[in-house]
Amino acid sequence: MKLVRLEDVNFKILKNFSIDFRKDNKILNLIVLAGVNGSGKTTLLDFINYKFDNPYKIEGKIYFEYKGELYFLQKDGYLYRTTKVSNSIGKFFAYLRGEIYLSKRDTLMKVLHYIKAKDDKSKDLKISIIRHLKKLIFEDGLAPNDAYKKLDEYLKTVFKGMKSSISFSNIDKDENVYFKNMFGEKVKIEDLSTGEKEILNKAFYFFINDIKDSVILIDEPEISLHPSWQSYILKVYQNLAKEFNNQVIIATHSPHIIASTPDESLFILTKEDGKIVAKNFNSYGKDINAVLLEVMGSEYLRDIDVEEQIKKVKNMIFENKFNTREFEEEFRKLEKMLENDNIELSLIKLELQRRKNVKNN
Repeated sequence: MKLVRLEDVNFKILKNFSIDFRKDNKILNLIVLAGVNGSGKTTLLDFINYKFDNPYKIEGKIYFEYKGELYFLQKDGYLYRTTKVSNSIGKFFAYLRGEIYLSKRDTLMKVLHYIKAKDDKSKDLKISIIRHLKKLIFEDGLAPNDAYKKLDEYLKTVFKGMKSSISFSNIDKDENVYFKNMFGEKVKIEDLSTGEKEILNKAFYFFINDIKDSVILIDEPEISLHPSWQSYILKVYQNLAKEFNNQVIIATHSPHIIASTPDESLFILTKEDGKIVAKNFNSYGKDINAVLLEVMGSEYLRDIDVEEQIKKVKNMIFENKFNTREFEEEFRKLEKMLENDNIELSLIKLELQRRKNVKNN
């Protein structure tokens, strides 16, 4: 199942909100929602989840593709087939009430998965892996090596395209779980890096639940991940979407995830004329500082006190007040805050010297 479009959404801060998950009439399998705090990212995920679970009380339409057909979910809780989609983005017509195809509770919630922020789906990774391997061996009848191979093939798919990848090795008689790291070294699960364990933890939930052909909603996947691993987690979810025919919709505050998102998949939620709107934004490959300023709405890239001191010193220079005792005191204060080789301080010193030369001449 893949969502195509949300329309006429009225839910919490979202008023008459619409968003289209297609690019050149092709449904996106990865959508990343970003924006400043309070822009409605998590609210949008909540709407999708609540609408599928209890459409009677939630105002708004959801159009989606299911098993090659297009449907829309009505407020009466049933799905209706849409026979044709116009060439204009987001315009549906020729609704046929026709035969009710599915009831929402029997089917929809089975193909919708919502992982909320701080929602740990596999609290003890080692125990979960052992338990699932035992199920494959003792309940499903797989030979141990075949069970190991199944888990390893899944990991290879999930980590495809990543420089830092791991593979599954085996468990021993004492139920120690072993992996092979990127150097081919056999290591216990306890000896993997924190980032590797966190990504395994997040990805393993989808393996044990055999999640395919589904919509996956994920709120703040960057939680508990070091910044250096946050771009990796996006690659994991891209692989989960592409290789298993899922559609992954992520709400994030991470500039690393945003900068790693393909342009067509990134939607910035922002307020215009008193309402929330969704806009595409080109951020792929951008500098993290640019993402913080342009997307996240950050006013400062440093500690606030340092930023304010820089601003104060710069203003005094621009106003030609650099020959005063007050300036000397403020400048010394700034030098204590910044290291001598700090590029910002060096630029300020150059501008200061330039203006002194101009004034002297």
